[in-house]
Amino acid sequence: MLKQEWDGILAEKELYLKGGWKDLTDFRFIRQDVIISWERAKRYNISKDMTIKRKVAQPDLLNQLSQKYSSLIELTSSMLNIFHSFVRSDFAFYFCDTSSVVLLQGGDLIEQTAKAAQIVGFVMDEESIGTSSHLLCMEQQKPIQLMGPEHYCRDFWNIVGSSAPIFDQNNQLIGALVLIQPMPNEPWQKQMEDFFAYTLGFLTTMSSVINLQLKLSSKNEHLKAINRSLIESHKNLKTMGDTLNTTLTLMDYGVVTIDCEGKIIHANEKAYDILRLNSNHEHNIEDFFSGYPDFIEDVKSGQKTEIEDNFVVNFYGKKFVVTVNPIINQENGAMEVAVLSFLNDQSISTVAHNRSGSYAKFSFDGIIGNSIVIKDAIRKAKQYAASPENILLLGESGTGKELFAQAIHNNNDERRPFIAVNCAAIPRSLIESELFGYEGGTFTGAERKGRPGKIELSNGGTLFLDEIGDMPLELQAVLLRTLQDKKIMRVGGNKYLEISFRLIASTNRDLYQMVNDGLFRPDLYYRLSVLTVRIPPLRERYGDIDLLTDYCIDNYCKKVGMPKPKISNQVRSVLNKYCWPGNVRQLENAIIYCINTSKGDNILPQDLPWEIQTECYNPLPESHTRQGDTVLSMSELEKKSMLMALARTNNNAIKAAEILGMGKSTFYRKLKRYEIEI
Repeated sequence: MLKQEWDGILAEKELYLKGGWKDLTDFRFIRQDVIISWERAKRYNISKDMTIKRKVAQPDLLNQLSQKYSSLIELTSSMLNIFHSFVRSDFAFYFCDTSSVVLLQGGDLIEQTAKAAQIVGFVMDEESIGTSSHLLCMEQQKPIQLMGPEHYCRDFWNIVGSSAPIFDQNNQLIGALVLIQPMPNEPWQKQMEDFFAYTLGFLTTMSSVINLQLKLSSKNEHLKAINRSLIESHKNLKTMGDTLNTTLTLMDYGVVTIDCEGKIIHANEKAYDILRLNSNHEHNIEDFFSGYPDFIEDVKSGQKTEIEDNFVVNFYGKKFVVTVNPIINQENGAMEVAVLSFLNDQSISTVAHNRSGSYAKFSFDGIIGNSIVIKDAIRKAKQYAASPENILLLGESGTGKELFAQAIHNNNDERRPFIAVNCAAIPRSLIESELFGYEGGTFTGAERKGRPGKIELSNGGTLFLDEIGDMPLELQAVLLRTLQDKKIMRVGGNKYLEISFRLIASTNRDLYQMVNDGLFRPDLYYRLSVLTVRIPPLRERYGDIDLLTDYCIDNYCKKVGMPKPKISNQVRSVLNKYCWPGNVRQLENAIIYCINTSKGDNILPQDLPWEIQTECYNPLPESHTRQGDTVLSMSELEKKSMLMALARTNNNAIKAAEILGMGKSTFYRKLKRYEIEI
């Protein structure tokens, strides 16, 4: 723009305001479309001082339009943030739809131009604000820029307005973007002309990007999210790439990608370490599978393959489970690439969980009970959990030996494998292969590739042998050798595998007596019983029956979605008198029976199982009534009396001493003698 052009605009504006013109052709510097818009604004009875009118859309209409154009508003807002990052001040930006309702605003000139800090919801039509760039833009459906005096109202004579149209995927006009900047003192200067041309070009480019994005979003919703802006897309892709590389780096197992010829085209750092790869040389995966000559052909067949063996080429005899997942071209059915994962013996927990289905889910916090005896058992178990030594859990059936085993494991080794084996539940003929595994083809019905045993799967974690007293005598010697040498050999195998695990064994039998009877190896007994935890039966857990009863009712009712019934005092009395030969497991089953049997909201004595109804007292076990059996010593009776008194007084030593008629100092001295903690 030349200075004489700018002076011509100002002169013709003055001419228009004074009414000193006869025909539209009198104006040479002001565009005809602008003059025509001025005439329409004049007919709208805009005030004589030519100031804007404030017109606001109804809340329901504004909410409806905001929802309709929510995606467009979000997209435009993100691009506005990009623009704002390098234009810090002196601009105003807004988006309006075809009805001239403002749906988005930004910048620090809004209040200066619109006489309000918030213009979202304002109606910026010709009747309200006169001639404006966005109105001409939507009328002509092309980018428009108006210099200060070209606007009709005086409020806009000190600004430059630039607008660009927005079209939907069907090329239908849906609104306009508007960028407002201060009017310079010398707009005819070359640099100002270039700057305003750049502004209009930028706004036009922004609208083109938005138009393209809207068209893409109609075809693919995923592309709509990815292509909101080129800068954001580039950032997301870079972040995704960095995340993938970091994830592969942090994996504790090797990941290798090969092409259809077996060439290694990508490997993470763990794989480089496992395979001893050299980044300056090409490698073929067949070099590492010399024992499997048909490996590549099997992979090309498209079948998921798993190989488990001690690899000797570059593996230094270490054992790996290699899983191969081919990626097949869906058009021609050919393998394009395959992804191999190398899981070593230190990361075998995943395989163990997948194959055995054995998990340790309980912790010490999940053991219910406030009695002194159960707290003492928990204290010892927590103390032993930090030790790598074998642990022997002694207790009757149903006392919670496996719960203790899982809690001991989770106290230190939560992420490592936990493998549980019930020695009494496995047939005698299968227990050896179940524990030690077998090589392929060892016996009829064996898996072709062989199968690892429970001991092998527990490598790096915990092996829990439940009911160890039922293990065959001949197998005890093999287990003892495994505990001593930390090596195993599969059934039918010819090589030893090094392993490392912590053994927790449990039994409800008297192992010491079995040793005396020649039914259990003494050397294995002494190896197992390095650390021993006795889990008390329910009848010795004074005060815990009510607590466990309430827990069982609450837990079962939540599980099956039933309303929780109340339990009568008569039932509680019966439950506390019963001897519970089946311990906590029997109590839990009895509560389930009561809940399903009771007809009302209360559990009554007649709802109890028949064996409990017929024995409402706590008789001594049968073994204590036979002649010749050992009876309790005076010290044992005294200790039991102290425990009962403490349970009745909620561990109040002074009140317990009063109940027993014992002096306080004597009571505390005997607490120390009997190792009773309160």
